[in-house]
Amino acid sequence: MAPTEAQPDEIFVLLHADSLHDLSGPANQISTMLELYLARHARHSPDEPEQAILNLLQDSVGRLNRLVGALQSYARLAALPREFRTCDCDSLLSFALGSLDPTIREVGAVVTRDPLPEIRCDPNLLVYAFISLLENALKFRGGAPPKIRISAVHDRSDWLLSISDNGIGIDPRHHHSVFHMFKRLNGERYSGSGAGLAIARRIVEDHGGRIWVESEPGNGSTFYFTLPENSG
Repeated sequence: MAPTEAQPDEIFVLLHADSLHDLSGPANQISTMLELYLARHARHSPDEPEQAILNLLQDSVGRLNRLVGALQSYARLAALPREFRTCDCDSLLSFALGSLDPTIREVGAVVTRDPLPEIRCDPNLLVYAFISLLENALKFRGGAPPKIRISAVHDRSDWLLSISDNGIGIDPRHHHSVFHMFKRLNGERYSGSGAGLAIARRIVEDHGGRIWVESEPGNGSTFYFTLPENSG
């Protein structure tokens, strides 16, 4: 089980609130102008080439807004002060699952869990990591309802946690790159910004741990991450 290679996202170190505002402002303006145009021409039936252009514009604006939102989330995460304390991981996982309950019910997912340990962590960040990994399992599902299992085993001075699913799986050649910002392997089939796993990696590494995935196409995925008993 090899950990991900260290691939720092240097570009995001340069992002500050002001520069993100400079990005989000034009993105919102483009989105608003497109909505106004579509509303004004609602009674007009565009021909096929014009409709293709409008569809492309809508898709591109949606993608741009998701990317800016992901940058803002990443920047907020990087700026947060770390507050480490003894945490009950079972409670944090329950909170994460509760926030995802509508999606879990909608897709008919079955979630099983082993008892999780108490560790020293930043609870807000660890909940964020749980949500990112669980959202990944719920999104990249196959034809059958998702089956997700959360486990933990003690490994020397670390805890090894895992989240397994029965989803579409990941080609081994992408096992490292899925943790890179904006990496989307199935962008044509699944919406999203490609930021969730990058954020989860940042959180785990901030706790002194490491994260990796074991997966084959069509055979689901298991995301492993370690957390020291005494982080921070």
